[in-house]
Amino acid sequence: RFQWTSTEELQAESARQEDSEEEEEESGELLVKQERLVNYLKLRVRDPPLSAAAIHEGMRLTDTTHAIDLRVERELDEMVSENRFIKVDLDEEGERLYSFVPAHADVVDRASLLRAVESRDDGVPYSELEECYAGADDDIEDAIVAGDVIAVFDQTKHATSLFPRRQKFLVKLSATLSSCNGETTTSTSCLNDLRRGDAVRVGDDHWARVSSRVNRKGGQPRRARRPTSVTSMAEMHSQNVYCDVYDADTLPLAPPPPSDDDRDDDDDDDRAAKGH
Repeated sequence: RFQWTSTEELQAESARQEDSEEEEEESGELLVKQERLVNYLKLRVRDPPLSAAAIHEGMRLTDTTHAIDLRVERELDEMVSENRFIKVDLDEEGERLYSFVPAHADVVDRASLLRAVESRDDGVPYSELEECYAGADDDIEDAIVAGDVIAVFDQTKHATSLFPRRQKFLVKLSATLSSCNGETTTSTSCLNDLRRGDAVRVGDDHWARVSSRVNRKGGQPRRARRPTSVTSMAEMHSQNVYCDVYDADTLPLAPPPPSDDDRDDDDDDDRAAKGH
């Protein structure tokens, strides 16, 4: 059974499809602009709110072709006003001011970051914490290295979450360490105690990782990155060619501990401990 369609009906259907495609394209462009704006404000988390003019000028300095002016892009401004990551206030003259709202407003430093993780047995996404304040990613890395938190990578979500460490314990290494000019030597071999990427505490408060870098500059491939916990379960990839020597006499630490010359004369050589 055939159904005949007139030329006018075909033209009307074609016009509807074109209008729908244009609307989808415009909506996609708005979403891209919104994401660009959120990322711009995210870099200025905890800073005073910015006006539309200040945002436009700041974005124009870094990328003239993608600068956003909310004073003229009304539809985008309405979308931004409903975004949960952006807070819109009014100044004394009624001008709109925009700021980024982190997922955890009470996380403002390392101490509050650790409290947030301690309060969540179900874990806190890494991405939520790193955007809370400038330098949060460094504090997270430091907390992982020191064993203050447990970092778990979810293979299904391709994301890392932080969990409370609760009670931790240290295993004292038999070796005594000496540091000079950035090189750490050991009194006895640590090869059977530490793998590359493992965390080591030197002295009372200096935490470091056994170096696993394969590139002297730039980022490291995943096969050479430190484990998400303080210790690893197996050796790193067999194809890794490391930049720093690790043998029976040398323990490459990143970052290295202070040199012996920088300590008081009455300080003994540092005893080392590995975290668990």
